[in-house]
Order: sequence, then structure tokens, then C-alpha cells
Amino acid sequence: QGIVIAKGKQKGISLRKVLSFVVFGVFLSGPLGHAWLKFLNGRKNKLKGQKLILYKIALDRLAFGPCFNLLQMTFVYKAS
Repeated sequence: QGIVIAKGKQKGISLRKVLSFVVFGVFLSGPLGHAWLKFLNGRKNKLKGQKLILYKIALDRLAFGPCFNLLQMTFVYKAS
């Protein structure tokens, strides 16, 4: 059983795309995620408790998330 890509041009799994995701995950996603979380946890902030947690989640989802998704899709598109 294979995966059908849009417009039926390619059937099956694209090894090149899989390898692109692997390379992205190992060399970009891991280090970037680590640095981002280190940055979030290292910031001096007056907020405490649930407000601090909600602030970090909002910052992650609104600032880092869209940029990371754009980077990932661009990388995989260009690499495959």
C-alpha cells in the first residue's frame, strides 16, 4: 500500500523527501528547539505561576511556531 501524492504524478514514498525531513530534524529542528527553550527558560521575567506558563506558550505559538514552520517547509521543498 503506497501513498498517493497530489495530482497522481508520484505514487509511493519519496525517499528524497523522507531524507530531507530527517536532515532537517537532526541538524536544524533539534538544535533550534533546544536553543529556543533555553532562551525561554533563561529569561528573567516578573510573571509567576500560570501567567508565566501562558506567556511562554503564547510566545512559542505566536513567534517561534510560524517561523519554524516556514523554515521547515522551505527547507524540505528546496531539498527535495
